[in-house]
Parts: sequence; structure tokens; C-alpha cells
Amino acid sequence: MFDPATGELLVKVSAATGPMRIYVLQAVDVFRFRGASYGEAGPERQFRWKRVITDAAAHVGWGNGKYLTAYAGVEAGGLVQVGGDISAVIPLSRHWYVRPHFEWSWLTSAEVRRAVPPGSVWNAGAAIGVNF
Repeated sequence: MFDPATGELLVKVSAATGPMRIYVLQAVDVFRFRGASYGEAGPERQFRWKRVITDAAAHVGWGNGKYLTAYAGVEAGGLVQVGGDISAVIPLSRHWYVRPHFEWSWLTSAEVRRAVPPGSVWNAGAAIGVNF
């Protein structure tokens, strides 16, 4: 698959709505696929349990015609995917922590699923970090 280097400008805005936040994110390519744009929106929430901080979010994403042409070879824009993610920051000591995470997304358009299989993508992993 062709995956060229490019550059994007990204803006994310969120607002508190009771115990959660609602966010909107918009990215626009400013280099190789100038004008291609992708966005997503959804709720996100942070939970605390003792010293563990967990972040969870759900989202719906869309792309314009230039974005889908560049990345999927599909010429129509619109709703692209739905998904969610969850991660936790688990302190190991005063400075060290581990952050496991899991993300899942499903391509909503049958045309995009045919162009970019598989239609459902997930990734999981863990990061080890240090606070100064």
C-alpha cells in the first residue's frame, strides 16, 4: 500500500458536559494531498480508581472526497468509521508508570471496506513512562 509522507494541521476542541466531555477533531492535509480532510467527534470520560486513571472515548469519523480518494481510492466523501478506545495510567512507583491501551474502529462504508480491508481494525499495547 502506498503511504506517502505528508503534513496536516489538526484542531481538537472539547467541552465539559456533566461527568464527560464532548470533543470534535478536524485535520486538514496541507502538503501532499492539500485540502484532504478528516474529522471525528464523540464523548470521552476519565475515571479514577485509587491511583489508577482510566480514559475512555467513543467516536464517529468522516472524510471528504479528497481524503477518501487519497487514502482509500474511493471518490465519495462522508461517514468513514466508528470506534472507541480505552487506556489506563497505572503508577508503578513515584515516577514510573505503565499505560496499557486498546483501540477499535469499524469502517462504516461498504465501498471503503472493499477498498481498504479489513473493515474492522484494532490495536493494543502498553507504554512505560516516567514523570519528572
